[in-house]
Amino acid sequence: MKTIACSRRQRGIALITALLVVAIATLLAVEMASRERLDIRRTQNLIAGDQAYDLALAAESWALDILRADLEEGNEWDGMQDNWAQPILLPPFEGAILNMRIEDLQGRFNLNNLANLPQDPQQAVNDIHYQRFHLLLENLAQQHGLEINPQELIESLADWLDPDLQARPFGAEDSYYLALDIPRRAANQLLVSPTELMLVKGFTPELVNVLLPHVTALPQAGTNINVNTATREVLRSLDRRISESLAERLEQQRFEEPWESLEMFLKAAELSSTDFRAEGLDVSSQYFAFRGDVMLGPARSQLHSLISRADGLQVLWRARGTL
Repeated sequence: MKTIACSRRQRGIALITALLVVAIATLLAVEMASRERLDIRRTQNLIAGDQAYDLALAAESWALDILRADLEEGNEWDGMQDNWAQPILLPPFEGAILNMRIEDLQGRFNLNNLANLPQDPQQAVNDIHYQRFHLLLENLAQQHGLEINPQELIESLADWLDPDLQARPFGAEDSYYLALDIPRRAANQLLVSPTELMLVKGFTPELVNVLLPHVTALPQAGTNINVNTATREVLRSLDRRISESLAERLEQQRFEEPWESLEMFLKAAELSSTDFRAEGLDVSSQYFAFRGDVMLGPARSQLHSLISRADGLQVLWRARGTL
């Protein structure tokens, strides 16, 4: 009897052991299959992401061709009637949804134009770039109910841009930034992106958000504003006599017919060349932005490119995602 009971007990243990082995093997098999599916999905997403980026680069090449064709036409002006400024509707391609647009960056105020601002405050206030950015800040602050000190903002930005470490009366250099809770140094070089304003003394996120549609950061100082493509607020910043209603009327006029010269713009704005500072203005542009957005299955690729026509058509830099 003892032998029979022991035998049964051994068979029971063996059965339980076999069931445990089968259960463990089943769990391992499920885990391996799950990991394999995840690896396959991950690989598919990576491939789709690469394909989406390649399609974004192809759209960028298309944008370059559009700008090249516009340049070869020989027009001495750039306006909203040009092919590059028209809405570009792309049909679905190989399952991908493509959106792209080209923007004239010289229709905005170039923040880097303040890099050469005179150190003397009395000379600085006479600088045309100082005056235009000051008026742009005033108008936007009034519209959005922001309390700001334009002089402090401009001098802080000028200190951030210029190569020296001498702080202006209302500006800031390393001594200010190193004392912050999160210390940093002044860049002392040109901005790469207008979003860098958030690092500069006095520029709050609220102010930067209202500025971004009207400012840019081009790779050189001293660029011109194209009156044919300038935003309404940038048009208003050119002279205090340009009211919001006048700027709106000027926008409508240039949509119908671009200004082929600054004289035509002054006539439309009812301004005299004798009491209007026209330096830093133009009717053509050399810097453009390409913005492409591609969706391919689960993948999405955003490409932002800075394009220059100053010395032949070339892409100066690219950024994936949002700057």
